[in-house]
Amino acid sequence: MPNILSYKQITSLILKYIISEDNEENDLCFRPITKLDISIVDFIKLFSDRSDEIWIVVLFYLKKIQDKHNIKYNVYNIHRYVAIAYIVSIKYLLDIDGTYDTIHPRVLLEYDDLYEMEVTFLSEIDWNLFIPIEEYIKLKRIMPNILYRSFVFKYKTGMIPINA
Repeated sequence: MPNILSYKQITSLILKYIISEDNEENDLCFRPITKLDISIVDFIKLFSDRSDEIWIVVLFYLKKIQDKHNIKYNVYNIHRYVAIAYIVSIKYLLDIDGTYDTIHPRVLLEYDDLYEMEVTFLSEIDWNLFIPIEEYIKLKRIMPNILYRSFVFKYKTGMIPINA
């Protein structure tokens, strides 16, 4: 029986193949000057395996903020965006708080910084966490295709190729 990738693995691999090496100044929320010493795939492995739905929603929020502000994900900012999108997704889907305790050591930021980043992220998506069911189902269905295109074309543009 072939191994089937989880949506967590699919999300991490999509991001691996699209992130840019450049540190462009188009980043509204987080402007790190150094990159973390961990790949995005290994970084995402550190997060709990609560449910595949969380990783579909993480990718949705990353694409949403990218579309609104033309942010390009790169090796300097992707870890922080993923961490905050993960926090927001857990709070939205599971209606639980206290997620900073599981994130803090992984992103090397203080609680106050995580809170400020979360508020900025939410503000940049107009505090609109709602995901239309049609978009969720479509994203869930096409994520393997997005991974395939990202791997084959090795975009490295910093843009998630959902509409490509």
